[in-house]
Amino acid sequence: MLDLIDGDKLLASFPITPGSTKLPAPKGIWKILGICELPNFRWDEAMLEHGVRSTDFHMIPIGPRNPVGVMWMGLNKPGIGIHGTSSPWNIGRTGSHGCIRVANWDIIRLSAMVSEGMKVIIR
Repeated sequence: MLDLIDGDKLLASFPITPGSTKLPAPKGIWKILGICELPNFRWDEAMLEHGVRSTDFHMIPIGPRNPVGVMWMGLNKPGIGIHGTSSPWNIGRTGSHGCIRVANWDIIRLSAMVSEGMKVIIR
C-alpha cells in the first residue's frame, strides 16, 4: 500500500505494485522531482530488465496502452517513479520493473494531494 501521511495523520491509502523480486522498488528516502500528466513512456529493455539505461529504446506515446498510464511522478532515483498503469487489474498481483505502480484513478487522486519536492519513503 502507498500511504500518504501528514505528521501522524493518514490522509489516503492506495493499493500498489512496488517493483518485483528481480527489480524491487528501491528502499530509502526519495523526493518527487516532477509530476507529468499524460506522459510518454521510454521503453528500454536494458532499463526494464537490469535498471540501466541504454541507447536502444522506443518512445511510446500517450494513450490507453501506455504502460505508465495517465500520470508519472519522477523520483530523484533515475528511472524510478510512481505512475499509473494500462493494466489496473494487475495492481498487487504482478511485479513492476522497480517503479511503484498505481491504478490510473488512484494516481490522479494522489497527484492532486502531492507536489514536487515532497518526501517519499520506500520501506
